[in-house]
Amino acid sequence: MLKHARTTALAIAGSMLFVGAQPAQAGFFNNTAFLSANKADENGDYIKAAKLYAKVVEGGSPELAAAAAFKLYKYYLNGIGVFKNSDSALHYLEIAAQSVDPTWAKIANWEMGYQLMTGFEGSMPIKRTEAVPYFLRAKQLGSDGSSKALDVLQAYPEVILASRAELFSPPSEQIAPFSLAAAFQFLNAGDVAKARGTLNWHARRGNEQAQIELALLLLTKGTPSDLQEAGGWFLLAARSGNASAQRLYGLILMEIAKAPPLEALEWLQASANQGDPDAENFLGQYAANPPRNYAQPEYAVAVTHFVKAMSLGSPKAALNLGDLYADGLGVAKDAATAIELYKAAADAGLVEARNLLFSKFDIVYTPSSKAAPAAQNATSHRQVITSRELSPVEIYQRNAASVFLMQAETRGQKGGMGGSAVAISSHELLTNCHVTEGHNLFGVKINGAWQLVEFGKGKKSVDLCIYKTDLNLSPITQVRGYETLQVGEKVYAIGSPARLENTLSEGIISALRIVNGVKDIQITAPIDHGSSGGALFDAQGRLIGITTWRQGVSGNLNFAVSIDEAP
Repeated sequence: MLKHARTTALAIAGSMLFVGAQPAQAGFFNNTAFLSANKADENGDYIKAAKLYAKVVEGGSPELAAAAAFKLYKYYLNGIGVFKNSDSALHYLEIAAQSVDPTWAKIANWEMGYQLMTGFEGSMPIKRTEAVPYFLRAKQLGSDGSSKALDVLQAYPEVILASRAELFSPPSEQIAPFSLAAAFQFLNAGDVAKARGTLNWHARRGNEQAQIELALLLLTKGTPSDLQEAGGWFLLAARSGNASAQRLYGLILMEIAKAPPLEALEWLQASANQGDPDAENFLGQYAANPPRNYAQPEYAVAVTHFVKAMSLGSPKAALNLGDLYADGLGVAKDAATAIELYKAAADAGLVEARNLLFSKFDIVYTPSSKAAPAAQNATSHRQVITSRELSPVEIYQRNAASVFLMQAETRGQKGGMGGSAVAISSHELLTNCHVTEGHNLFGVKINGAWQLVEFGKGKKSVDLCIYKTDLNLSPITQVRGYETLQVGEKVYAIGSPARLENTLSEGIISALRIVNGVKDIQITAPIDHGSSGGALFDAQGRLIGITTWRQGVSGNLNFAVSIDEAP
């Protein structure tokens, strides 16, 4: 529609220059320079025409100056009679747009809006926000296409940020209504209004985690009009360097705003460069299936992206790579490899992979039960992936709501054992088996009240046990395996030492050890009695282990069991 409107505008302009229609001023006929310029243009003497049009711009009537300026805009834009120069084209188009003549002002303002919106045919950066006032003026002057152009622009988050700045400005209230951790608890309790209000305060204060969470909430629980605001929050977090936000913003540009594919792919690549597996997978998908005829399929490039995404933990990439092996696209056709890739995706919880095994290879496959919890966690609607190092404040705000004080007692007896527990799914808690061993009554403290939990399953050889609850918990969904850890990395522990709930401590990985076949992480982050069963995070906020024991009393020889060992 925009293309049609632009053609119409140019047709109008052409008719005024060549057919004889003109603004109603007698001076038009008496302006020798303008007539001579038109004659030179008709004869193909564009160098002479450009010089004459420039004289008209300098000293002609407002109507003729606008017409000549618009003509020079075309000359400089296309290199006709002058050297091609986008800056000069922009200069002359601006002169025409500012004309007091409404006819030329309407044409030039629409053209300026269109060129800013599209980047002057690829020769200048796209400036959608700057395009808006030109389309608004053209609309006021009667341009039919401007309304449609403004509707298109409203799909772009950058325009929303500029046109609805009040939504994203700092809050007037200096004190947060609730903590960011409380917002997640509101979500789990189904109190969307409180969650939204709390997230909004933190988001407007610049907290990128709150910006992402609020955007996701608006997308999943908001009204259709909330989609535009969600895009604005994604863009703010993406500009801060958050990998997950960069991926989500790139997808909004690609799938909702229908931006030029290259622009969206640049954001996805920025996210992938930070180690986001989903962004890497999407790059593979767009390489294999280019959007809107953007390019020819590049299956070999897609293979590279899928392999990298798999190494980062993306089950969807395994399924997509299986498709390429099954059809021999970008790789040699290999049914055995395709089957193994589909099985890996099925083990991670992708039902589509099981369907493909049956439809393509007549295989009825039952996924490994061991992989089920991980698949459940991977589908969390609040999964946020980032390779950016977080501050201790962000580590705590992101994860404290998922770590609890735990108590084990024996019915009829006084006393018991205290420790910590970590939510690994909406109904499961992970702790050390020694916290509960020898007791038959178990509880965790949630929002100030004790809640009973039941034993689920255990792996005593590694001192890890899982307990179940009917409550909806806020789980930790991002984990990192033992093999990728390095000595010297920063780590953070959250637990309940001496029954002091949600205590944060900081340290480094001082050694990686295999003790009696168990993957242990030696750390300097202080832990104490009651820390057992607590969470150990890396500098990106990913769960890497469960704090378990310490040696001596110095406070620096502490150990956690790798999350890889979880039952």
